[in-house]
Amino acid sequence: MIQFDGISRPYSAQKNNIEDFYRTGGTWSNTLALNKSFDGGTIRLSANDVHNNSVVPNSGLNRQSF
Repeated sequence: MIQFDGISRPYSAQKNNIEDFYRTGGTWSNTLALNKSFDGGTIRLSANDVHNNSVVPNSGLNRQSF
């Protein structure tokens, strides 16, 4: 089989290629919120952190918002 670089290599199945590629994913979300009410109104401060590991390597999401 001619590969992307123009070199001919044998085409054969790779052992455990699916198990070696995918991984266990997970998502973590942390939020902190401070709220203060007084006679003149209300003030709120919020911070959020999201960390996501996708099942596919080199993909996912890391986000912080304030």
